[in-house]
Amino acid sequence: MELEPPSRSPQEPVSVFLEPPRRQRRGRSRGQVISVLATAFGFALLVAAGFWAFVVLPGRIPEPATASPPPEAQEEPSPEVAAEGRVETLPLPAEDPDTVPQEPPAAPQRTAPALKPEPKQKPTTPEPESPTAPAVDESFGRAMSDGLRALERGAPAEAKVAFLKAKDLNPSSPSVLDGLARAEAGLVLQGIADHLRRATALEKEEDWAAAATHYQRVLALDPALDDAVRGRERAIGRARLASRLDGYLGHPHRLSTQEVLREASIALEEAREIEPAGPKLEGQRARLAKLIADYSHPVQVELKSDGLTEIVVYRVGTLGTFTQRRLELRPGRYTVVGSREGYRDVRRTLAVEAGKEPPTLTVLCEEKI
Repeated sequence: MELEPPSRSPQEPVSVFLEPPRRQRRGRSRGQVISVLATAFGFALLVAAGFWAFVVLPGRIPEPATASPPPEAQEEPSPEVAAEGRVETLPLPAEDPDTVPQEPPAAPQRTAPALKPEPKQKPTTPEPESPTAPAVDESFGRAMSDGLRALERGAPAEAKVAFLKAKDLNPSSPSVLDGLARAEAGLVLQGIADHLRRATALEKEEDWAAAATHYQRVLALDPALDDAVRGRERAIGRARLASRLDGYLGHPHRLSTQEVLREASIALEEAREIEPAGPKLEGQRARLAKLIADYSHPVQVELKSDGLTEIVVYRVGTLGTFTQRRLELRPGRYTVVGSREGYRDVRRTLAVEAGKEPPTLTVLCEEKI
């Protein structure tokens, strides 16, 4: 049932609904209060959402964004109206101004502060490498190349110098250490080859003592080298034989004794067993054989005295007194001593040479004491 609107003067505002009775006015005032509180609570939520959207959130996003206006708050219906099953918008009574909530001023719309673009970082240009680095690498490579080429052409000494230069530039390089090891091995092999070559040449020259020295130096580099072991034994044996032969040939008078003559004969037999023999050994054998033959055949020697002087020949014996006597002596040097009572002794040297007739030797004691 609809109520008729009251009569109004032209100055009064138009009211859509009729003024309710006093009882209803009180109930609806409590509903209006609840509606106002709900409206205020919604407005507070709206303000908080606007603060979050326009102040807090723009600082967290990378690009400025325009905040969308918040949705309008809707008034919640009073409990009475909701109970009656209809929703009505009631005007506030004019005679109760205290109950009319004052609408808070609208919050000024804020726009998100524009974010300052981050300054672009200038691209960092890599620092130029030290000008010495390429030079060091180039020098290292050149030194290694020189060392390897020297090894290929069989020059380990030059290779070692090049690898040592490379080691100064890069001490920890495995290539340098390997190159140095190869150069050292090459030097050892080269030393062995040089000493063996020199020893062979000295053997041909029949300088056995010098050849033995070079074989010994080879064994110092490689003690297990069979050629050096056999070469040293051969050179030492030949050097000793050559020294013995030279001793007999240099002092032939020693052959006048039977013992030395026998030793010389043994040495000659050893020398004859060596084949092939070089020119030096052949000459030694020939000369020693002639000496042994000469000293093996006695030479007749004549001695004269006064019949009063007693004669003694060293290594032969006492001959006594005589005026003339012949002896057969092997070539060599002999000492003849004459003595007489009351006279000073005399001493003479008798040189007996093979193939030559020695002069007559006279031994007399003529100087009185």
